[in-house]
Amino acid sequence: MTTPAARITSLRHATSSALRRGPVRRAVQWRRHQGLDPADVFLASYPKSGNTWLRHLVTIALTGRPTEWRGDLEQVSTRIGLHAGLKPTLSNGGRLIKTHEQWRPHYGRSVLLVRHPLDVLMSEWSYQANYSKRFPEYRGSFEVFVKRFAGGTTNSYGSWDAHTRSWLDLDDHSDTLVLRFEDLRSDPGAVLSRVLTFIGHDDHRHVDLAVADTTLESMKSKEARYWAARNADSPGFVRSGGSGDWAASLTAEQVALVTASSARGLELAGYSLDGSR
Repeated sequence: MTTPAARITSLRHATSSALRRGPVRRAVQWRRHQGLDPADVFLASYPKSGNTWLRHLVTIALTGRPTEWRGDLEQVSTRIGLHAGLKPTLSNGGRLIKTHEQWRPHYGRSVLLVRHPLDVLMSEWSYQANYSKRFPEYRGSFEVFVKRFAGGTTNSYGSWDAHTRSWLDLDDHSDTLVLRFEDLRSDPGAVLSRVLTFIGHDDHRHVDLAVADTTLESMKSKEARYWAARNADSPGFVRSGGSGDWAASLTAEQVALVTASSARGLELAGYSLDGSR
């Protein structure tokens, strides 16, 4: 028998899901995408795919200076909707703008960072446990979260599969540089050099500095310093930065559920359909 508390939680979930996908959400999206310029370049990804790491890498490579957790980072690239006051940083007069949105005609030249959905799932579970007010919706159940992740209702950007298909299942996505998180993790310097060339920045002198200043330990230190200055403990936005950690936490049935719901996106991104790389 369903308890009153469970019914309230279910109602809250249904209401918040409707708001995230209804007219209000569409109005917010429309407003966020005003004031864009054809010269702008977008750093795109599904949430928890390494976008923050990539932004730090690019920022250091462009400025030649180490970054802190926030502040200087936002002077070089900021998220969609906050871009009105961002000054151009690219040689063509464009700006670097972060987005987690699905592809839309507003987006021109873009860098898309893709991460395997099973790793994204584990990272988003950790992120929501520490940051999200919506975490109680799952009633502490990882099983509930996995099902909602597969169904695309753990955030306002839709499923991993729908997001990936929106960017890659197009007749022409030649204006998009597609990167995989696993390749960035394996050789960040080489991947960063590809990004710099793609955005028209021919000076690669600071690539080594960028890589050295954005190791996992360095990123955790940046985050810890930021929160310590505010007399607060770090909530752990930076996690393990790993690839394949899901194998120790997901059952075979959960792996099958997520990979089945992500089949087309996995194919387009060059991943296997059995949970492996």
